[in-house]
Amino acid sequence: MRKRGADDARASREARRPGRVGDPTNIEMSHGCGVQRVAQTPTERVARLRRLAEQIAERSLLLAVALSAEHEAGLWTEARTQAGTRYEGEEAFWEEALGLKRRTAYQLIAIGRVLARIDYPEEAREALAGIGLYKADVLVPVLERTPDLAAVRAWAEVARTHSRDALRERVREALGRRGRTPGEPGDRVRAYLVNAMPDLETRQLAEEFFEVGARYVESEHPVAILIAAFQECLSTWSAHVPKADGPEYAGALADLEGSAAG
Repeated sequence: MRKRGADDARASREARRPGRVGDPTNIEMSHGCGVQRVAQTPTERVARLRRLAEQIAERSLLLAVALSAEHEAGLWTEARTQAGTRYEGEEAFWEEALGLKRRTAYQLIAIGRVLARIDYPEEAREALAGIGLYKADVLVPVLERTPDLAAVRAWAEVARTHSRDALRERVREALGRRGRTPGEPGDRVRAYLVNAMPDLETRQLAEEFFEVGARYVESEHPVAILIAAFQECLSTWSAHVPKADGPEYAGALADLEGSAAG
């Protein structure tokens, strides 16, 4: 037992030594009959990670095209859960069947919709893979206006040299939209609502609401987006709840008050 414990300790120390498996500063290169460890500089390590990220982005863009097509076809209405039941909605289908969060799915569908309209989709995917989905999502509004390979390549080049926020401003300018000035009333409303969310996921949900809303109402103003959302939600919700002056509402209210008193 004592010898086994010493062996385990020695193995643990060996695993922590530089150059062991998992050490990012060294890679193994086959050379003839042996294996040589080659030290990598930080620049080389960043380049390696970037190549891996591009490979992931390329696969994600393929998924984007397929997901967009199945979204249009309404696949979720035909699909069944493992229990053989219908999905409650498309967002539930994305999460349960595909393992995709709603925000990611919406981003992929928007990108896939653009790629589906381009004559050379493989070349377009290659250009967008070089900037990643995080920036490709920002380009969707401008690429929807000019869905061709030349535009994709041109905007991908802009994305490589700009931060996401700076890229968003360039897209706004190209669409003829006035950039937001920090401190404007509408901007303060948006910031207040986003910061009022209880956690990171709901803050991302609020950000997505304003981003998608700006495309839908063709206005960057947060209040305009909120008004449009209020109108659509009220028209939808009203069809599913009893009227405030109707007997169904009075009965539901009585039940609620009775359960609270009990």
